[in-house]
Amino acid sequence: MARAEITGAEKADLPVLCQLFNHARETSAVFIKKHHTDSEFARLIAGEQVVVARLSGSVAGFAAVWLPDTFLHHLYVAPACQHRGVGTALLEHCLQEVGETLSLKCLVANISACQFYEKRGFVQQGKGVSPEGRYILYARTPFAAIRGLRG
Repeated sequence: MARAEITGAEKADLPVLCQLFNHARETSAVFIKKHHTDSEFARLIAGEQVVVARLSGSVAGFAAVWLPDTFLHHLYVAPACQHRGVGTALLEHCLQEVGETLSLKCLVANISACQFYEKRGFVQQGKGVSPEGRYILYARTPFAAIRGLRG
């Protein structure tokens, strides 16, 4: 299996990332069905560090981190590229960039994503409700990562 190549996003990547974002959300039973335009998507990721995963040169996923809070705002993998290490490669890259401390919110209904993060050392820090539904606040610190690997 080819390893995903992770690079910083370029302005030219925006339409493809927006298309991936919309497709991933529209094919999931978890998210509110809303199609975002390129400009709406650009506003969602404004000011964030965005990285892109490519398999054989094609965009397979992306992640966006709000650096001031080391908060993983987005991590999406194209449905056809899931279970191929893309999400893990994106997450590992983000953790290397921010120094192993990262937090995120994940919708409770997104069971597979919750399991993905928990298997990678994220631990629940709280719960809340957003316009999209109930969520879990997760955090991963070097200590939490060790605890998660043991658990």
